Amino acid sequence: MSDDFSILQKKRRGYRGCLVAAWVIIIIFAGLSLYLTRQPFYKPYEECSKNCIVNLIPALNRYYDKNSRYPDTLEELQKDYLKDKDSIYCPSKSKHKYEYHKPSSPDYAGPVISCKEHVISGKRINVSFDLRSRVSARVMEE
Repeated sequence: MSDDFSILQKKRRGYRGCLVAAWVIIIIFAGLSLYLTRQPFYKPYEECSKNCIVNLIPALNRYYDKNSRYPDTLEELQKDYLKDKDSIYCPSKSKHKYEYHKPSSPDYAGPVISCKEHVISGKRINVSFDLRSRVSARVMEE
């Protein structure tokens, strides 16, 4: 009977070890995420993403709901659909205007808004947003 008890004890220690390892991995991942979001290169990217997701994409969808088509340019949104008229510009230092690719329908899955003003580790990054506020980023060829 004591043999059965020692086997159970060993199994419990094994589970405890896996649980501890899982917590260590979670803590490392959280710390790394926190560290990266505090880096200077991340702030403009975060502001750009927030501007597109909170202001531009909803404005495009409101425009479509009212007019049954998407605008030809982002400037058409400034009049009635955007609270902040500067939302059509990336909030980075250069205040670069976003590139707009007019979607054909609400089901369009490609990039609608693109920003090429972000540089990470000396490489220019193209950040794109679709109508569902999904973000994609890729390194641009020089």
